[in-house]
Amino acid sequence: MAGDEGLAQKQDAVEEVVQSVVQQVVGTIDETKVVSKKRRLCRYPGCTKVIKSQGHCQRHGARAKRCKVEGCDKQAQGTHDGMCKRHWKAINFPLPPPAKEDLPPPPEGESVYDSILPQSISYRPTSIKSKSKDDDGNTASNRMDPLDPPFADGMTVMPLVSFLREGRAK
Repeated sequence: MAGDEGLAQKQDAVEEVVQSVVQQVVGTIDETKVVSKKRRLCRYPGCTKVIKSQGHCQRHGARAKRCKVEGCDKQAQGTHDGMCKRHWKAINFPLPPPAKEDLPPPPEGESVYDSILPQSISYRPTSIKSKSKDDDGNTASNRMDPLDPPFADGMTVMPLVSFLREGRAK
């Protein structure tokens, strides 16, 4: 039991030391409290906002500083050297030029846009068959409706369709 009493005395001593250190730290914090200075309020009667410039808040007539870049009407930011965010970023963080690897490779060979598509746009279906007369003796064309597939053996095919059928499209 004698060992228990010695252990209890040591624990009490440690607790006292800890309490005295805590009191010293807390005491120094209380003594070094920063006294915030009183904020000046807007001169406008009844306004409780903090002044921005010329004794007024922005709502009651303080003139906000404008960006120093000529032609810019945006409001300057306090931490941006008298410039708006856009101009400050443009000066301090310019965009790098695009890398050559990002550009697409140059075209190779004949383009469909150069020859086949213009031909297909101006395409008019024609028939090799000759005109025939109907029962009344009127001349009628054997031309089929271009939107009505399949084409007869004597009909020409749109250049784009023949290009795609041949499998040259990639």
